[in-house]
Amino acid sequence: EDPTAECRRMEELFERGIRIKKDLAELWMNRGFGRTVWGLYRAATRENPLEDWKRAEEDFEAALGIRSDLSWAYFCRAEMRFNRGSYYELQGEKDKSSRNFADAVVDYEEAQRRTPSYEKLIRTRLAEARQKAKSEY
Repeated sequence: EDPTAECRRMEELFERGIRIKKDLAELWMNRGFGRTVWGLYRAATRENPLEDWKRAEEDFEAALGIRSDLSWAYFCRAEMRFNRGSYYELQGEKDKSSRNFADAVVDYEEAQRRTPSYEKLIRTRLAEARQKAKSEY
């Protein structure tokens, strides 16, 4: 089932919320998460997800600009960067891929530093991101 209509509705709801309460970091973070998932859907359907992930990254930046203590925002941004790195890897764009994996490592580590209980959640992805950041594939 095509989730396009639902994703547009999500965008509208977050836009409305952000207009009302621009300083609520969770609105930005959750919209960024939604855009990350939308990018994954686009990638899975062989569409270009890069604009969605760019916009997601901007949302995570806004959230962290408001509240730099949001460890979940670091985790979500790491996931987006990991996925973007994987996309570039499939496209054969090594430099972009490695850079995204390296950025994901930084975010995973920051999320874990701020919330040590994330260690189990992050462990496998962090190890893979570290390896791919150095990879010559």
